[in-house]
Amino acid sequence: MQPRDRLSFSPITKRPALRFPSGIRLVVWPVLALEEWDISRPMARMVISPPQGQPELNAHGYDQVPMHKLDDQRGVIMKSMDIIEKFWGKRPRGWFGPGLTQTYETLDYLAEAGVEYIGDWVLDDEPVTLKTTHGSVVALPYNFELHDIVMMALQHHPSEMMYRRALDHFTCLYEESAERAKIMAIACHPYLSGVPHRIGHVQRTFEEILSRDGVAAWDGAKILDWYLAQQHQRG
Repeated sequence: MQPRDRLSFSPITKRPALRFPSGIRLVVWPVLALEEWDISRPMARMVISPPQGQPELNAHGYDQVPMHKLDDQRGVIMKSMDIIEKFWGKRPRGWFGPGLTQTYETLDYLAEAGVEYIGDWVLDDEPVTLKTTHGSVVALPYNFELHDIVMMALQHHPSEMMYRRALDHFTCLYEESAERAKIMAIACHPYLSGVPHRIGHVQRTFEEILSRDGVAAWDGAKILDWYLAQQHQRG
């Protein structure tokens, strides 16, 4: 199925408003990425360009290979889910693809493996339900704007941009959240957001946003359960 086959067009203004539990109007979704790159492959992402633009070997762990480059995409998905389940004691419910990459078949493989929600589809301001050959998968509202790779490694903004952009983004959503539930994802990678000249800006970003009335921080599973409950109530 192509993306348009998995989700019918639906203007957000024409949908019944989603509501959080009493006292909450906006949820912050912190997304902290732990990446391990394979030392034998070209580095998936570079902060400093290598000499002459040619990759060198880097001891930078995660084997982050785009989904469309895998010889056995289904097998890698199943292996990843199994390893996390063995380590964590339970099967992961969510999925972010390397670089948010997918093929037409990826969602079907993910649903088959037990994935319930994804963050790969930056297509809506609210959770939406996607069709797959193995039931449905929920796409949670992710974004490319409050994302340290985009801001720091690609757009080359100064360190305080995380705070400035996040507060501007929050101000808009907070006003809109008086009418319907709003979700605000913030993506951080330790090798970028965790360095000394940035971590303070990240800290004050979360502190200031979470100090506002009606704002809470939830993980993806909690957002998923809330959304599914809302859908069940509507029948």
